[in-house]
Amino acid sequence: MSQIASPQNPRLKAIRRLHTKRERVRSGMFLAEGEDLIAAAQRAGRPALEGYRLAGSGLGETHFHDVERSALASVSTLGSSTSSVRACA
Repeated sequence: MSQIASPQNPRLKAIRRLHTKRERVRSGMFLAEGEDLIAAAQRAGRPALEGYRLAGSGLGETHFHDVERSALASVSTLGSSTSSVRACA
């Protein structure tokens, strides 16, 4: 997919907005972060809209965006900087 290096990337800004209830209600989307929650969202039938992973990690699916460590840390709420994030509907 694409390589994202900047925390100011418009896609990452949209992901950060999903951290607020207001944006989740407005957009009808939510974040699933980490492999376990991503798998749970899939099992619950919540379709993935976009996926993001640490560049070079190979986590997630082939269509995930590769994100540099510092940029991914700007959207991650997990302590691990090797997580995957997925926007779901």
